[in-house]
Amino acid sequence: MRAAPPRRTGTGTGTGIGTGTGTDAGSDRGGDAGTGTRPGSSVNTATRGDARVATRVATRGDARRGRRRPPLGADPGRPPAALRRAEPARLQHRRQRARHDPPWELVADVVRTGRPATRTVWGVDHWEYYAANPDEARSYAETCASLSVEAAEALVASCDLAEEREIVDVGGSPGTVLARLLREVPGARGVLLDLPWAVGFARETFEKDGLTGRVELVAGDFRHEVPAGGSLYLLKNVLCDLDDEAAAQLLANCAKAADPGGRLVLLDWEYTEHSSHVHANDVEFMVLTGGRARTEDQYRELLTAAGFAHCRRLPLVGHERAPIALIESVRA
Repeated sequence: MRAAPPRRTGTGTGTGIGTGTGTDAGSDRGGDAGTGTRPGSSVNTATRGDARVATRVATRGDARRGRRRPPLGADPGRPPAALRRAEPARLQHRRQRARHDPPWELVADVVRTGRPATRTVWGVDHWEYYAANPDEARSYAETCASLSVEAAEALVASCDLAEEREIVDVGGSPGTVLARLLREVPGARGVLLDLPWAVGFARETFEKDGLTGRVELVAGDFRHEVPAGGSLYLLKNVLCDLDDEAAAQLLANCAKAADPGGRLVLLDWEYTEHSSHVHANDVEFMVLTGGRARTEDQYRELLTAAGFAHCRRLPLVGHERAPIALIESVRA
């Protein structure tokens, strides 16, 4: 989740390793999607949307032919034990997804225009909807918290954090991941940026974990500014809720905020040639937030264009076969 004004540029459908709606409970990701093309692409929006929907249909066909898709975010090579432990949250998540059914009725319009359907259906964008409906926002935050536990453990196991002094979690409410990272690095401080309606949920997390003295909460919109001075900037399931223009703006803001040599770690869904639930998620991002899943090369292109160098993919420990990209880069 992110902060201010309640129109986000970043979270909402991409939380933890075990979720299929994107990110943490409330990022500042963008509302209406742009109509631009993918990096390096000249295909128009309608054509791209048609292709994304067609891929989802093909993926569903694989399932009907007996090739069962794994649970959202699960590594097909290992039993999703953590997901089973989070079953109450997953049931809650399914109920939330049912409330998102009406925008899907306009999927043909979304494909044609490249704009998400939420404003047409609800009168507000995806994130404004949560700002106006506190009970549903809390339900969403609780779901994100449960489904982020496994992602936090994977990050701790996969990234060298020992030398970090200040970790900035961009769009990181409800704070589950940042809290775990701070417990791993007792000498580090944390900054969490998210929308005003989302920051309160993070405050509850840090109070419960006894970390309030080590964390600064910033209510703001990452489309406009990102807190400066961090040694590590974390984007977990944020870019998937953004179109290319908004994603480029966010990364440029991170580059402006980071000191030379500062690191950015990106964890997000990866669009590959292999059939997976990410193809279905990609259409969901398009319908609800205007975002999209991306290939590893597309993530690299965005990072490089924003001013980050030495991009390298890190193995996501315990989830090596999952369609999830973990990419580390350095501010040039």
